[in-house]
Amino acid sequence: MDPIERALKTAMAQIEEAEGTARIRNAYFQIVVSNAQTLFEVFSEAPQKKELVQALANKNIDGSMLYRGLLIQVNGIFEKFVHSICEAVLVEKARKVSFFCDMEEKVRSEYIHKSAIVLTYAKKGNVRGASYDFGGLQTSLARCFLGEENFQIKADVFTKMMGNCTSSKLKKLFEALCLTDPFSDRIGTHPGLKSISNERSKRKVANFAMKTLDEQIKLRNDIAHGNLTKSISSNEFQFSIQFYKGYMEAITSSTKEDISIL
Repeated sequence: MDPIERALKTAMAQIEEAEGTARIRNAYFQIVVSNAQTLFEVFSEAPQKKELVQALANKNIDGSMLYRGLLIQVNGIFEKFVHSICEAVLVEKARKVSFFCDMEEKVRSEYIHKSAIVLTYAKKGNVRGASYDFGGLQTSLARCFLGEENFQIKADVFTKMMGNCTSSKLKKLFEALCLTDPFSDRIGTHPGLKSISNERSKRKVANFAMKTLDEQIKLRNDIAHGNLTKSISSNEFQFSIQFYKGYMEAITSSTKEDISIL
């Protein structure tokens, strides 16, 4: 399996886990709460009846708390997916040339520029509180500048300072990697996104993806920064799941098409 497909498969598996957690809660209401009287009559042992009573004590708890946490998790999965795609693309681009100077000029200049920014944190020993392999980055740059074969690029410099994957930041990342705009008409051809957006036009579907991504990031930030009054329903959570699945598939398809013509 190629690294780009692996990034998608990993992200999809992680999202399935989040979705499965939500299904467990829904099953609690569909099975335990809805059939409480029947279960109470079926259970013959006192401990069983006691556990059922304890389970039912939580039936009025707002499920939004769970969905808020899961939504933050899903956003994190998407961010990791973007980082993995970035690394896979740079590995593939480096594999197809012999020397750093043979890579696209845009990629080279962005790598040098972003590496310099990261290295300004070397004296602190971390990047915004997170540990970093500054020595590995310096070695990578040395091999690139010396024109050595089998050079390696530290792909994480492209995403280290990125923060939340808003549409504008994602567009800049894809531009730096010499990839097709992540909100181009090509993205708008994805069947899953067409279905979610309920649009036919490729441009409208792509615009929907860009608008929805920013809305999801804003929602994530509101929750993460303490807005616990924000209510998230099961349907809203399912919409987020379906959007991210469709959009990640669309990005994967577009990226693979770009890589195939290198």
